[in-house]
Parts: sequence; structure tokens; C-alpha cells
Amino acid sequence: NPYVPWGENPSGALFIVVALLSLVYSRKKKRGTLDTIIILVVLGVVLGMSLSACQQPTPSSPAPGGGNQPTPPPSIGGPAGPTPTQNPTPQPNGTPVPTAQPISCPIASTLTNKFRITADEITSAGGTMMDYFQKEVKDDPALFMARVAMGESADNGERSRIIWLITTRVVLGFNNSNLRSSATMESSIWDHFGPPSSLHRELLETSPNGGYQFEDVHKALSITDPPAQATGNILTMLYPDDSEISDFESMYKVAQEAYGAQNEAALKTTSNSDLAIIKGYDGYLAPNKGVTAGITHFRGGRSTQQFSSSSGNIWDDEYPMDDVFFGMISCKDEKNLIRLVYDPSSNGQGAWLAKLFAKSDPDQIACPN
Repeated sequence: NPYVPWGENPSGALFIVVALLSLVYSRKKKRGTLDTIIILVVLGVVLGMSLSACQQPTPSSPAPGGGNQPTPPPSIGGPAGPTPTQNPTPQPNGTPVPTAQPISCPIASTLTNKFRITADEITSAGGTMMDYFQKEVKDDPALFMARVAMGESADNGERSRIIWLITTRVVLGFNNSNLRSSATMESSIWDHFGPPSSLHRELLETSPNGGYQFEDVHKALSITDPPAQATGNILTMLYPDDSEISDFESMYKVAQEAYGAQNEAALKTTSNSDLAIIKGYDGYLAPNKGVTAGITHFRGGRSTQQFSSSSGNIWDDEYPMDDVFFGMISCKDEKNLIRLVYDPSSNGQGAWLAKLFAKSDPDQIACPN
């Protein structure tokens, strides 16, 4: 019977009863109180039954003796897929009767499927989370930036600042530098870390000191089925629940703006409040890295700062190149400050800065125009 809420057309349950009531009572010239009560009761019952069609069915226990069980319906808000086919149920007389599929009700955001990563999507991308991340960086770089930020912090302000830090590191080529390596940098680079970089280079490859700036990305690489295996902030990054979708959508919009500013001119002129806060900061470190608030790594630099108590992480200004790029200190002034502490025989600040530029005297290094 198609005119019941557990059939294929629950709206028919409403229309057929309304039609029957219309046929009965349209012939009556006068209706009494009892007639009115009957109409209201019937309509109320039918409406309630129709609404119940949107409820997910409770999985039944396996039938005795094993055998194939019916495939459960897709999860609410999960990735879109082909419409499930109906499984014919054999009847005693041998005539198959289609088994109706349950009707699911989608959640509000149309981006839910985009934010959630499933095992099937990982398999389709190549079989590993790295394969999936590489595909997402190529197909929708802003989405991947938002995903990283969602995993790194539970605070939206901090997440937005992380997105702008990623953008800054890409434009100034942080992972393309030779910072803290035995090699030396080009002597002409005073307002860049190195040649312009990429999201793949900054987020999916090691930094100059051999580690990863955003470690949660790399913790997620072993996951092959996010809803089943991931927990905590890794689950938020890979498969956010309904309560996190709105925040994810907000960060996606921030990332789209930031990705549009991934060039020198735009980065210097963008008037974004979160970017303004983190200009000069080139690192974002967990407390277990041994960095505390209030430390200044070089003269003229910004002292380390904790902007969000909920994350506990420290913003670090370890190198002067981004400070010079944003005009927070002039190249000439930075050279003078380096000269004051320069001592090639020590392991102090002046030694490693001089080594970076392959010069024994900061005065020999030309500032950019």
C-alpha cells in the first residue's frame, strides 16, 4: 500500500485521507461538534505519521542462521552517492515484492559532505590519507587550509590567524629557505625566507629543521576511515559533527579570502584584523616545544605571545625576514641590530644570522629596494 508513511510515498497518507474527508463532509450541509472532532483527530494522526517518515529506522538484529542482511541507509549528511536499489523480498508464492527504502532528512549545511572525508573517498583518491590531502590541495586549496585550522585549534579566532600564518609562509617561502641548516641563504634575501612556496610544500612536507609546523596534519596520515578511527581534534579536522559544521563553514570563507591574497602585493595591502595581529610571527608552537610567552629571539622582533588561552599554543617570531617584509622594521635597522650582537665564534643570534646570509659582515649585504 503506497498510502502509508512507511511506504515509498508518505505524502500520499495525507492526501488520500484529506480527499476521503472531503468526499464525506462536502455532502453534509451542517456539521456538528462530533464531526469537527473527528476531522481534527484524523488530520492530527495522519500528519504525525507523515512526519515520522523522516526518522531513521533502528537497525534490526541479525536474523538467526546468518545470511546477508539488508544494507543500512546512508548516514545523515554523509557523502552523496547513488540512490540505493530496492532489494526484492521473495514471497511464499515466489513473486518478489520490492522492499521500500527509508527516507532520510538532510542536515542544514550544503557543505557538510564537502567537509567530511569518508573511507570510500580516501580509497578513490589512491588509498591513503596523503593521497586524499594531495588531491584536496589541488582541487580546493582553501578547503585544505580550513581543514588544517580546524584541527589545530578549537578557537575560531586562533583558527583564522593560523590560516593567515599559512598564507604568509607560502608567499615568503618559509620551507624553501635554508634556515637552521648547514647551507647558506642567498645574500640578497632580506625580506623573504626563500622563493615563493606552495600549500603542499608548507603543509605536507617537512620544515627546514626537519619537523612539521602543523603536526596534526601528519598525525592524520595514518587514518583510513575517519568516522571510525579518528578522535578529538583529528576527528574535527577530518569528519566534523553537526555542531562543528557552522565553524568549518566560517573558516572555509576565511581561507578563501586568504588564498586570494597569496601574492606579495595582496598580502601587504590586505586589511584583515587577524593578519594584522600575527604579522611578524613565523611560527605556531605547542607548549611542549619549550617556548614560553615573553621571549624575544632577536633585537627588533616581536616577543612570543599566546593569543588564545584555550589552545595554549605560542606564536613565535624567530626570524626577521617577515618583519622586514611587513615594514615592522627596516632592513637597515635590522642590519644594525645584527651587527651589535654579531659574533661568528659563538652560537648566539649573530652567528646564525650571519651564516644564513653567507657574509662575515652585515654591511656587505644589500637591502632590497
